[in-house]
Amino acid sequence: MALYARWHCKDPSCNNYDKHCFVDASNDRKHLSIDAKDASRWNRAIGNGLATMGAPSESQRAILVKKNAPAQKKAKDAVNTPAKPDKHVHIHINRAKHRRNNSSESADSEPTAKSRKRGPVPSSPVASDSDPEVELEGYIDYLIEQIPSQKDLLLAAKEKLLAEALDLPGIRILDNFTWARLDIPLGIGLRLKRKVKIYTKGYE
Repeated sequence: MALYARWHCKDPSCNNYDKHCFVDASNDRKHLSIDAKDASRWNRAIGNGLATMGAPSESQRAILVKKNAPAQKKAKDAVNTPAKPDKHVHIHINRAKHRRNNSSESADSEPTAKSRKRGPVPSSPVASDSDPEVELEGYIDYLIEQIPSQKDLLLAAKEKLLAEALDLPGIRILDNFTWARLDIPLGIGLRLKRKVKIYTKGYE
């Protein structure tokens, strides 16, 4: 694939070395890793005039920045965190007292064994920190790739939805009256509502 050849990572200091990275010139030349899904979306955007071989669309660039942020933070923390010195703890044991305590605690050995069998307490799920604006931008780009003839109508609808601070779950519950109030053509509104379920399933 030409896009892979263009963005083959040749920087040995990069965690994604010898794979594929978009070097973001507008973001201190940070390396943003590209997977097969990113490359496919980028190629479609090029075909629709929304991106070039040298740069993705703004909405996809935002998705790449967000996707790579945790890995970059982890690498930065690893470099900046100094190694902790080893701690030596000296323990003095009173042997006579230790023997007495041992005999008195033997009766409690069964509960202790049971407690060792207990598994760890499950943690709560991590809350999603998705940016609704970035998600909406990506969704509109996806629809434009599907139906480029309605690009102008979809871009106009995007601006009106952003003005209302609507996210993708919110679009799914809009009724015909609300589409009319937003001055978005009913056909575009119904398509936005119908396709959002298909789009979001691809990112679960």
